[in-house]
Amino acid sequence: MSYDRTIEFTVSGRPYSIVVPECPLAVTVAMEIIQGQSYPVFTWMKDVRTIVDVGASFGPASLFFAAVWPKATIRAYEPDTDSCDFLIANTKGQNVEVHNYAIGDRYGAPVLYQGRLGAACNSLVRQPGVTDRGETVPMSDARAAFRFPIDILKIDTEGMEVPILKRIADRLGEIRFLYLEFHSAADRLEFERILSPTHDLHACRMQRPHTGEVLYVRKGEWKG
Repeated sequence: MSYDRTIEFTVSGRPYSIVVPECPLAVTVAMEIIQGQSYPVFTWMKDVRTIVDVGASFGPASLFFAAVWPKATIRAYEPDTDSCDFLIANTKGQNVEVHNYAIGDRYGAPVLYQGRLGAACNSLVRQPGVTDRGETVPMSDARAAFRFPIDILKIDTEGMEVPILKRIADRLGEIRFLYLEFHSAADRLEFERILSPTHDLHACRMQRPHTGEVLYVRKGEWKG
């Protein structure tokens, strides 16, 4: 297992470290997460028991969530085997369950295309950010996989976010907080259409035009 560097950080006075794989974007991704830029946490986000991390990559979000909510159970899903090896190592000793398969809107064995900038950009969707190289990976149906209460759902799948949300549409009102990445204006508008009946948009961070991250909060959860 080769790596670029080890990043050390502290949450609530406790020290943590994460091993970052060789990938042009990996260090940036890890720093943005552990500094709370990608997935902002607010003081009223309490009593979090179950967190689902879809597209866990090498584990920065899962480790960050474990540090912020040490009593929560985190279920991390990552189809890329190499990334999953890092995920397992980076979350060792934490309350994180690692699953080496993709989550989608059906069962199957789709191609996981390699990201042009490394594994952090791998995608089940053939889009400009991926190469023509890839390999088939197992994929589970989100509706069947998520048969348990969820407090926080984080989805960063480089293009599969909307299909997953649609697949579990009837359960979204049960989920308190959703961290989502979008890759087009259409995706962002679709998030709003799907979630506005049950959730409010609480935070949005733009990375570049039509690409960014959002936090949706279930109506009534915000204690501002």
